[in-house]
Amino acid sequence: MLSATQFAARLPGAGTPAVEVSDAVILRNCATGLTATPSGNQASGILIAALINEFTVIGSDGDAATLPPAVAGVVIMIANATAKSLNLYPAVGEKINGTQDSAFAVAAGKSILLFATATGSWRAVVSA
Repeated sequence: MLSATQFAARLPGAGTPAVEVSDAVILRNCATGLTATPSGNQASGILIAALINEFTVIGSDGDAATLPPAVAGVVIMIANATAKSLNLYPAVGEKINGTQDSAFAVAAGKSILLFATATGSWRAVVSA
């Protein structure tokens, strides 16, 4: 698992005042115009760095993004504003809806609300 410092170093905009790291939780209000990592995976996906995130560029189905480490009580929203599916990964060793280290597909045009129920564990609610 990445330390808070290692995680922060991989963030888009790392080193800017808008990015703060506290106990490996990323605290930034909103990120729009995000581009998913082409042919990405858990290790290479763009790191989610905000509480509210909108993807506007996904070149191919399955391009990737990776969540920050789950800390109980954190809530993150992701909107897929494209015509392609986004593969969303948890941090290494963590889970989304009980499944460890696997992609969670966010279909084209859908939004997802993720909440950390415990350290290392995200739960997801997908829009209709």
